[in-house]
Amino acid sequence: MLYIIVNPASKSGLGRKRFELLKNEFNKNHIVYEVFFTEKKFGAGKCVKTILERIDRDKTKNPVIAVLGGDGTVNETVNALYPRTDVAIAYLPTGSSNDLARALEVSPDPVEFVKHYRVWLTKNKNRDTEIKTSSGIVSSTDSGINKDIKKGINENTDKDTDNSIDITKDKHTDLGLLTDETSPAKKKRAFAVSCGIGLDAAVCKETNNSVIKDILNRFHLGKLSYVAIAVKQILSARQTSCDITLADQSCHHFEKVLFIVTMIQPYEGGGIKMAPMADGNDGLFDVMVVSNLHPLRAFYLLPMAFFGKHVNSRCVHFFKTESLTIHTKDAMTVHVDGEYAGELNQIQLNCKKNMLSFI
Repeated sequence: MLYIIVNPASKSGLGRKRFELLKNEFNKNHIVYEVFFTEKKFGAGKCVKTILERIDRDKTKNPVIAVLGGDGTVNETVNALYPRTDVAIAYLPTGSSNDLARALEVSPDPVEFVKHYRVWLTKNKNRDTEIKTSSGIVSSTDSGINKDIKKGINENTDKDTDNSIDITKDKHTDLGLLTDETSPAKKKRAFAVSCGIGLDAAVCKETNNSVIKDILNRFHLGKLSYVAIAVKQILSARQTSCDITLADQSCHHFEKVLFIVTMIQPYEGGGIKMAPMADGNDGLFDVMVVSNLHPLRAFYLLPMAFFGKHVNSRCVHFFKTESLTIHTKDAMTVHVDGEYAGELNQIQLNCKKNMLSFI
């Protein structure tokens, strides 16, 4: 069964426009789905909760949740799914940064989305199919699915299938888990792209609340909002000292830390190649620490980071590890996949190998 979560406000309304195109493709291909639109009081997390209740109630086989939104919408989705691994995710990116889509090489084209879904559907050995054999519109509205629609595979769908697309198996990628060590309940947040503390988190926090981002999105220049706000933040950024303990129990102390970013995928911030060597399914984080960096030097490194050329700077330090603990002298802004996670000074991060499944 295919459930779709749509963030209509993503990239200043692109989400809603892209869904209309996707809906037309579903109707052409006779694909059944149920759609949920996110709202301020009904975010992706609540949508997932409702979907999981239906999956469990109906004992749905091979359920798929399609996310139409940006990295933030995906983050809400994976947090609501964790720790379940029986639900696959499909992704149609409509956000400003789309760093997960960039890493997974996911197309924003609704036609390609439907093509890939049909291939996955017809080649999955234990699938529950939603392709109707008769003609007519079979897509659902947000009020629910026509329960009379039969489940069965169209014997003629193979002739329309592009066999050059090898997606017979789900794509698996790692999931990161942030634990706030200072909270009594050890509050946890999952992430699929990155977790940052310090400057990059402050940039994400301000960008998400910025009018500039909305304006630039209308001109398809949303990525520039990250750069503009980064320049501003660099000039006023706080620095602190920190201690990092890795999985092998080695301890590393740094002074004048500008930020620390723990990467699963190579990109964050709208295509900035923070960790060029990051591998999304190796079960390891790529941790980058930036310390003792003069603000003027930062203006030199920032454009280099778009191409991953910052790695040789003496102010940049890299580690690979499956887990780590970060303890900073001062509380710093923290983000997960660009979403604000609080002002914290002691966090633990664990990498869950191949825990996410994308079709």
